Amino acid sequence: MSTHTSPESPGLVATFSGWLGIALYVALGFLFSTSGLVVPLPGLIVLWVVWLAGWYLVVRLYRARRAWVPVAAIGGAAFWWAYLSLGALLFGWTA
Repeated sequence: MSTHTSPESPGLVATFSGWLGIALYVALGFLFSTSGLVVPLPGLIVLWVVWLAGWYLVVRLYRARRAWVPVAAIGGAAFWWAYLSLGALLFGWTA
């Protein structure tokens, strides 16, 4: 019995990166869910749908390319910031 990893198994760095990305994306969910202090309900529903779609992407990325999972969290944070900034500019969303 061999103790070597198979060529298709992800390395330690990729696995750590994947778990870090998952933790970051879950933390990002807190920002998305508490945005109701600024965003009206229809806009908040859009945020929740986008977060859930992103969660689907995170799970798919974790299975296929674990090292890319943190990129999904960064992209989600960029979307959240742009969405709230655009809402403040166009619709006057403020806390």
